[in-house]
Amino acid sequence: MASCVRTKFYSIDLIDPDYGLPKVVPKKRIDLHVNKRYLLSFSEDGKDGCLVTKATQKKGQLLSESVVGYHEQTYQSVALRTFFQLAKNARVKDVSIRMMKMAPFIHIGDNIAAGLTDEQILDLRADRIFMPAQHVSSQGIKGLVQQWFNGKRRIVSVMLIGRKDLELDSIIEGVHPSFIISEQELYERPLVGERMREEDPVGFIAGIYNKFGSLIVITVGSNFCEIFDAYVPNPNTKPWS
Repeated sequence: MASCVRTKFYSIDLIDPDYGLPKVVPKKRIDLHVNKRYLLSFSEDGKDGCLVTKATQKKGQLLSESVVGYHEQTYQSVALRTFFQLAKNARVKDVSIRMMKMAPFIHIGDNIAAGLTDEQILDLRADRIFMPAQHVSSQGIKGLVQQWFNGKRRIVSVMLIGRKDLELDSIIEGVHPSFIISEQELYERPLVGERMREEDPVGFIAGIYNKFGSLIVITVGSNFCEIFDAYVPNPNTKPWS
């Protein structure tokens, strides 16, 4: 079903129930929330397979509707395949991943859990992306920026965490200097300066205009890269706060 989706979602949120919690006995389950209303739970079936439970939130309660089984497929593999198919084939506003590890190449039965790759990040079409991304390099982020610069992607906010060797110069390489704005210039611009003081970014910072009149601010820190549209108001909360 996911591979045939041609619809629009507000949000897709892939969650490890243990994310951010003290280490306890793992639940061996991954939850996929769609539009904060529908829930797909992927769990072990005890027989080297996966069970998928679909539930819908109605009047504040989650009501289970159906259960599907997949033989000889891990719950991680099925969950990630479903997530990527939805993120690639549907028009999505927000994509959030609250998992410490993910599979870079998803094959049936694999237990690989290493991280999203440069190639895969370019396939996520969401305006907002928040996720751990230890395996997304400066070149992968450069690809996101190039897509935006050429009008092939909209960026409202992107936060990629976990990579320690990111370089701002590599990310903005290839952009003509006339489109690049220094950190000082960003703070000196009336509306943009207000947004900068609100965000209070820390790291190596640059702004980039594109020919469509949009302006993004890129911040590269010790283990993260943040990109945000300077003209879009900062949301009160982020998906994983």
